[in-house]
Amino acid sequence: MTTYSIMRKTGQGGYTSVELTKTEDYKVILKKVGLYNGIQEYRFTSAPNIFFFSIRSSDVTTDCDGYQIDEINFDSVVATKENGYYRIVLD
Repeated sequence: MTTYSIMRKTGQGGYTSVELTKTEDYKVILKKVGLYNGIQEYRFTSAPNIFFFSIRSSDVTTDCDGYQIDEINFDSVVATKENGYYRIVLD
């Protein structure tokens, strides 16, 4: 996979790009997601594949300030959690 993008839904059908880092072992790390309290929706695109996912995060309940990712849900794609990452295989 050489060309791909992940976009965050901004409301009213609009999307904005998400900062990504691709690792040498073919992982994609999303930057600055989960920095809010609530649910954000995302769209992954890599022709001809498109799928959607959402991230639910909440305030950290310890003495420090910040947010934690509580749940990630994927639509129309099989995602398997492995060692802190989600493995998604596209045809």
